[in-house]
Amino acid sequence: MTVAAIAAEGAQVTEITGSYDDAVRLAAKAAGDPEAELVQDAGWPGYEQVPGWIVDGYSTLFAEVDGQLAAAGAASPALVVIPAGVGSLAQAGVTRYRSRPGSGATSLLTVEPGTAACILASLVRGELAPSRPARPSWPG
Repeated sequence: MTVAAIAAEGAQVTEITGSYDDAVRLAAKAAGDPEAELVQDAGWPGYEQVPGWIVDGYSTLFAEVDGQLAAAGAASPALVVIPAGVGSLAQAGVTRYRSRPGSGATSLLTVEPGTAACILASLVRGELAPSRPARPSWPG
């Protein structure tokens, strides 16, 4: 369903056999073409600007939630649960709820499936960890 929706927008969709890390590596390689541009929310040394813009865009989601709660006369959320993914959405949530006065009022919880616990592995290792530890890390 997602593939069909993307293709309907005129994009060429290439499905691969492999992990998310493999797909990122192949996309980065394909973006080496002068007519291509990589738009990826996972960053690595030398590829930080676009992921930063994506985090800024994700921040809009949290601002909209806060705005709707305020408009309804509700308080800020006590708990925000965020899928970890590659970390960009979680970064936007942490930045939003930890950068304003009284920010300790909102607790944050990230979740990720045990089969793709790359954020947990990264925190334990103190460096980027792929979704499957036996595979090499992202480009960079």
